[in-house]
Amino acid sequence: MNQTEFSNYFFRQQFKLACYEKKGDEFQNFFSNIMEKSDDSFISVSASGRLGDKKCDGYSEKTATVFQCYSPDNIEKDETIKSAIKKIEDDFAGAKKFWFTDKSNWMKNWVFVWNGKPKALPADILQALLKITGSVKEIGIDNWNVEKLWKLVELFSLPEKTDLLGIVPTIDTVTEITAAEISVLLDFLARQDSEEQTDDLDLLGISEKLEKNGFSSDVKSLIKICLPMTKDVKGYLSKHPDATIQEKVADVMIEKYHQFSANNQTSDEIIWQLIRYVQSPKFDSQKHFFAAVGIVAHYFHLCDIFEK
Repeated sequence: MNQTEFSNYFFRQQFKLACYEKKGDEFQNFFSNIMEKSDDSFISVSASGRLGDKKCDGYSEKTATVFQCYSPDNIEKDETIKSAIKKIEDDFAGAKKFWFTDKSNWMKNWVFVWNGKPKALPADILQALLKITGSVKEIGIDNWNVEKLWKLVELFSLPEKTDLLGIVPTIDTVTEITAAEISVLLDFLARQDSEEQTDDLDLLGISEKLEKNGFSSDVKSLIKICLPMTKDVKGYLSKHPDATIQEKVADVMIEKYHQFSANNQTSDEIIWQLIRYVQSPKFDSQKHFFAAVGIVAHYFHLCDIFEK
């Protein structure tokens, strides 16, 4: 994996995680940031006064499009489907009332923007959108998921992607990692509360494990790049004055793995969440990023994180 390939992959993963993790106003602000970079006529709308945002989270003057955002945890749940259908019906009715009137036609298109998993809309929600489409022929109805938003972001310049998603670590930084970066992250993890989960910490065959978990070639490359660092991780743990630190960190890693895997995530997304958790917002340097990858690789190799 070269730097260009890693940069493309880094941006895509950071984007997907941001979409799935941001809820409510955070997701709306993230969406507005994307649109302001892709459509110079886009206007972000905030709630104010008695009538709030008039059922409009953003507006494109160029296409006369009203956007409405929705950010559920899992759009497949029965209660979420019911909530989504009600929101679609209420939001569209409200938008039509305020933006499509006898005196003015400010809304030629209405777009339901959602960031829940999975990528496809449940049939009941799709039918709700189709009913609206059939009821008002003058307004184009569409829905945008994470993949459609990514198609916009993918076209951004490097500075625009960096502004939205952060600085891409440089792969060459891997060779500069020292015990300082590894130790501060491991000590941070060892201080986290977790239930005891480790039974056996025998090494597992990493090549077979990588294949079984269905990782993309990019994740396989990233882990393999950082595998030499696992010797430094192992060396630090073996010399640590707390003889139980390896098990403490393993307990935290396994607990976090189960937490992330319960959210209908792909293997790639789970391992990126683990990397970001290990790095912690406190340690945001490029060296700490790759030190975090090395620690995740060590515990991926060492114990029952992901499938054997």
